[in-house]
Amino acid sequence: MNEIPKKKLEKFGLSIRCNRKRNLSLTNAGKWTQSHFCEGICSQNSLINIEKGKIGRFIENYPKLAERLELRVAHSDEIDKRILHFTKRIYRTIEYYEFDKMRKYFDRLYELLEPVKDCLWYYDLYQAAKAVDDYYLSRKFLVKTDRNYYLDMIDLLPEQWDEIIKSVVFIAAYQNVDDSEYSELFKTQNMQDCVSAFNKVNILLYYFGQGRTVMLLNLTRKYEMEFKKQKNELRLLDLYGIKLPFVSIHDAYEVEGAYNSMLHIMRTREVARYKRAECYFSLGSAYLNMQEYEKALEAFETSYEYDDVRNKPVYAYLVHTQRVMGLKVKLPHYDKEDIERYSVIYQKLYDYYATIEKDETQAEKYIMTHIAPMVDGDIDKALLNLIAEELSLATNENNHHKIMARFNKKLKKTYRMVTNVLDLSIIKK
Repeated sequence: MNEIPKKKLEKFGLSIRCNRKRNLSLTNAGKWTQSHFCEGICSQNSLINIEKGKIGRFIENYPKLAERLELRVAHSDEIDKRILHFTKRIYRTIEYYEFDKMRKYFDRLYELLEPVKDCLWYYDLYQAAKAVDDYYLSRKFLVKTDRNYYLDMIDLLPEQWDEIIKSVVFIAAYQNVDDSEYSELFKTQNMQDCVSAFNKVNILLYYFGQGRTVMLLNLTRKYEMEFKKQKNELRLLDLYGIKLPFVSIHDAYEVEGAYNSMLHIMRTREVARYKRAECYFSLGSAYLNMQEYEKALEAFETSYEYDDVRNKPVYAYLVHTQRVMGLKVKLPHYDKEDIERYSVIYQKLYDYYATIEKDETQAEKYIMTHIAPMVDGDIDKALLNLIAEELSLATNENNHHKIMARFNKKLKKTYRMVTNVLDLSIIKK
């Protein structure tokens, strides 16, 4: 233990806290509380200091505490040096969507960690790598019960991992747009201070969902210049994908410019199918806002063809466009487990459209009793607009104004406006 650097011992303390808290959250067993966990090893005050990263007076406590976590203590300067090497490369592959290189670097990192993956700190890095690998290469999102564990790794691993972990936690919470956790994370994790391109995209997504018009216009211009300077064209696709539905509300010319830029990148670069699906979904959303429904339907159908597995929520916009055009509803048919990992609002919308398929007369009752009550949450503005339009489609003429009045009154807690999203006078000033 004496040969382990002081800074590494500090990290070991953070690792003890991280894993003890995870075990406590998963089992709720008393043995994982601080008072019980340290019994027979050290005082609770000593454990508190150790978990804060302060070096314990008796360093022999670290292996004993690790053993209770079914881990051990090990240190290697050579492994740590190579970890930094692969960390920098993995970070760059995420910045530039270099998935072929990402796979190679993750495999190298796993080989490096294999002998020590049951050790304090190295275990956490191994778990973090798996989570990031799963998201970027398999599009598997962190479940809610795991997110705090990964957030507890902030300041524990090499610095660039802080940005990476924040990204996978934040984007997982984004999948639950009806969950207040998403908004809270933006504040508690100081997301607005992130420097990576992948987190700048997350910042744009947040402000888009919040309907922050001026902030979004300023940031898209700023980040577009940055990404172009970095020659980060695939991150530009992310930016245009957010910009398209946003600017379509007030400037058709900007839509054309963003779409042409997006199309040029897709024609000249190798772009993953799921990323193409995202691009066409954004284009469809823009056309929907512009009331160009035939183009919107075509774009949504193209998006769905490119990725009908990881892009399931597109069905809501696809079917909504069919309904606006007066077409017969053609709802993709999923089992419950197929969509249960998506936001509750998407699951309710699926049931709503399934109801319409069978009996359209039940649509008004379903949307008022199951969907409208959910708008108090942090629901993406695009979904709010969709729900508002569905209310118009689903209600008869006598009930329409009464129900829309109730709906808009309810929305005042969430957004200033629904049907007229942007106050253009703010921009003009």
